[in-house]
Amino acid sequence: MNSLVTYRSIQPELVATIAARLLDIGSDSSSSEETIEASKALLTTLVERHPAQVDQARLARVSAGKETADSLVNQDTSSMAFVNAYSADAAARIRSIPPLLRAMGMSAGDDEDIEMEENVEDRQSAVEKILILLGDDDKTVVEALYKHVEQSSAKFLEVLQPATYIATIAPVFDTVKPVPAIRSQHLAFISRLDHFTLSEDDSVNTFMSLVFPSLLATANRPCFSQNEWSILEQGVFAKHELTSSSELKKAIGQAKSANTSDKVEGTALNPILMNAVAGMFSIYE
Repeated sequence: MNSLVTYRSIQPELVATIAARLLDIGSDSSSSEETIEASKALLTTLVERHPAQVDQARLARVSAGKETADSLVNQDTSSMAFVNAYSADAAARIRSIPPLLRAMGMSAGDDEDIEMEENVEDRQSAVEKILILLGDDDKTVVEALYKHVEQSSAKFLEVLQPATYIATIAPVFDTVKPVPAIRSQHLAFISRLDHFTLSEDDSVNTFMSLVFPSLLATANRPCFSQNEWSILEQGVFAKHELTSSSELKKAIGQAKSANTSDKVEGTALNPILMNAVAGMFSIYE
């Protein structure tokens, strides 16, 4: 088994099968201590070489309602981060963030990238899980993620790709009952970006996909809270040419004056915004 696990070009499907079997054996209460230790050693090797496949095997066990012995996989390995990204425990999801960022080729809190061996498969898997965490419904998870990339926002967006990032968080904005505590975290990140980070097309897409839908508030759809207005005014509204149109500024002012309290559920539809959008796009002609 060791020869197979350490083979140079083992197929991903076979890795997942082996990992699943080792997890079964190591988690079986009837297995001897020697067998469990052997399973753990083999799984450790698989984690080092193929964390994505071990991740899949563990998730399959979770989906099937099977318990896995925690001691089988080192809690400090990147594989645990791949699994923890799906955990029902917010604290576990938060713990997964630094290893996932490192797997993406980023640092986990400073401005320097960490040198890592190139592994496209694991990098893509880490990106997918970071995107899941971006859409998390627990504000502490989203807050922790943005805190880790605060000094490397441009790099973070470059790795994820602006269009993918926008599409991932858009549901947080395009909903009848948004959660200001989470939405404000996204707005704060967007507000840290500037025109050197976002192309003109990406800037337009950011505004139209995230900010604009909330400005079109109705009685059943809250506009921005006071904290969110403050973030927008210091960031998106202040930095981007998108909001330089006098018509759009007027429409935004009306939206704010109609919804300046966190207790206000929403406003009537702001029709001036529709005409203002035409003026907004004219700056790019």
